[in-house]
Amino acid sequence: MLHPTLERAVLDVLAEPESSALLACVVYPHLHEIVFKNLTMLTMRDCFVFPTHNMVFAGRPDTAWRTVASHPAPVNLLDGRDVEIVLVNSNSEAAAICSAGSTDACITTLPAAQHHRLDIRADFGPVPMGFSLHAPRECDV
Repeated sequence: MLHPTLERAVLDVLAEPESSALLACVVYPHLHEIVFKNLTMLTMRDCFVFPTHNMVFAGRPDTAWRTVASHPAPVNLLDGRDVEIVLVNSNSEAAAICSAGSTDACITTLPAAQHHRLDIRADFGPVPMGFSLHAPRECDV
């Protein structure tokens, strides 16, 4: 199940400890807080590296790309560009709000850009990414 934030996901994992676990991207801005605030309830069970979908700079066609939605993690892909950055909770949210007209462009994944029919200005390729698996302490995941 996807959640808007990992903080929200933790609540559901703790509510269903026998059947839930949390898969987190290690570049999530506040992952350290999730780990340490829940230290007595959650434990990290595993970590692995897996490539993301291609990360892209995409936007609405026929628009000057002045405002750009981005999750905090990949925002540095915009370094050197004279744009206003709007921080959002996820790469998919960035594509959705761009498509809806709230921003001109976004940093997102290739599938999200394609789903929302955005033009791609730059393709940064896949990013080798770390993921961590967290489970309730009383669960044997």
